[in-house]
Amino acid sequence: MATMWMMVADESVARIYQVVPKNPLQLLEVIEHPDGRKDQRDFTSDVPGQSRSDFAGHAFSLAPMNAPRDVERDRFAGVLAGRLDNGVAVGG
Repeated sequence: MATMWMMVADESVARIYQVVPKNPLQLLEVIEHPDGRKDQRDFTSDVPGQSRSDFAGHAFSLAPMNAPRDVERDRFAGVLAGRLDNGVAVGG
């Protein structure tokens, strides 16, 4: 029977379990991600950037295309996907 894993994760921690039929789940690994606990304001400066328009000389705020917290969450998801891919490649 092939090794089966189950991952339970949120933005700050992931746990990988080995699933064995008729046995309790066996914890294999815990992957911590402390940045996942940060508030949005911890990722950015106090004031958004500003730019001047050539049209009438008005200034406007520049908001990021993606919220920094979302970018960090996606980066952690990539780390977890890489860990699972590596486990498949080496057989566990």
